Amino acid sequence: MKVDVWSDIACPWCWLGKRHLEVALREAGASDVEVQFHSFELQPGAGKSRPVNEYLVERFGSKAAVDAAHERLSRAGRAVGLEYDFEAALMANTFDAHRLHHLAKARKLGAEIMERFMAARQGEGADMADHATLRRLALETGLDGAEVDRVLASEEYADAVRADEAAARELGIGGVPFFVIDGKYALSGAQPVATFVRALQMARGEAPAPH
Repeated sequence: MKVDVWSDIACPWCWLGKRHLEVALREAGASDVEVQFHSFELQPGAGKSRPVNEYLVERFGSKAAVDAAHERLSRAGRAVGLEYDFEAALMANTFDAHRLHHLAKARKLGAEIMERFMAARQGEGADMADHATLRRLALETGLDGAEVDRVLASEEYADAVRADEAAARELGIGGVPFFVIDGKYALSGAQPVATFVRALQMARGEAPAPH
């Protein structure tokens, strides 16, 4: 069985949804399931990196509302071992990070780099558009420095990122995280663990599908 996941490193809900899926896979005894992450940019073409809170207050007009939303997300994250730092978080262009993720997938390190990138973006205030930062994080996950440098200095894997995003459009995906389980069941958002468990069981024929 395969689970396809569209997500953006910049999306805090994607980190939570990723962890909920991982917990569900353990609870469902589905260690043999292949999880494949696909690129999705929430802000394609984003310019200079800037504080997330500054951007969100401008967009929604209320710091109190932004703080309240972040507190709810922080509580949900702590319940599954995630620690967010919204005060330090930076809104940044993630295109090059997605390109490095495709390099990592080619080297069987896709899961490792996705977790490292998300943790750095959501909990460490890392600038995910900065090449020195991306290089450091990529090397921490085991990628070769020369390969990382080559990718960052070129347009390598740009077509792979765009292909993922084209596939998302074809599926009608307008937001992330978005999960497709065994090509049969689609789930949008950071669903509760129990919802993922149920979907996995249905895909395996261990639970009846809804009528």
